[in-house]
Amino acid sequence: MTVFPSQPPFVKLPVFRRLSVFLMLSLFVLAFSGLCKAQDSVSLTPWYFDDGGISKAKNMVTIDLWQTFRGEYAITYERRYWKYLGTEISAGLLSKQYHFYSPIGIFDTEWYNTDFHPASTGWSLGIAEKIYFSEDHSGVFWLLSARHLQFQEAQTNDFAMGGGYQFVIGNRFAVELGASIGIRYQKSLNLTSHILVDYDDKLIPIVPLTIKIGYLY
Repeated sequence: MTVFPSQPPFVKLPVFRRLSVFLMLSLFVLAFSGLCKAQDSVSLTPWYFDDGGISKAKNMVTIDLWQTFRGEYAITYERRYWKYLGTEISAGLLSKQYHFYSPIGIFDTEWYNTDFHPASTGWSLGIAEKIYFSEDHSGVFWLLSARHLQFQEAQTNDFAMGGGYQFVIGNRFAVELGASIGIRYQKSLNLTSHILVDYDDKLIPIVPLTIKIGYLY
């Protein structure tokens, strides 16, 4: 049985060191994207003609405006490794003002103490597999996702499936809108935190939303 520390080492770090860890995670995501980009030295046949280079772009870096509004500052890298398939990974910093519950009140306000905010910052990691319905970077997609959020008081593991729409603005900028439905396993690590209405570990239905802006390359 895995034993989780009452206070993960990350949250014990001073503010500047926490920011350093976040920057290191971000650099890891960017470095990983750079390695993937290096594999593109041999140009493939464009998916459509004279598109300003969009058809050759297989990498995208994004930020999620919706999650930023909720208090999660994450960077996501997506690799389109086939015409219809892509994988994305993300790493982020969770602020003390992070909302465990949905700001629009879907499902989870029933279980959370909505007046509670974490005492320390936390971190997040995520991965998702996306299935596109078109060969270019504009169109409908489906996805399966998994995310882990870690605080001193609680941790969560989210599993969801859903879909969305992505479109390109100009030659390189993209906007992505999405919605999913899934399950969150919420574990309280500190019974005095009152992060849950009661103190039992729970499986909670969730409806993740995404509003992303990104850059293709």
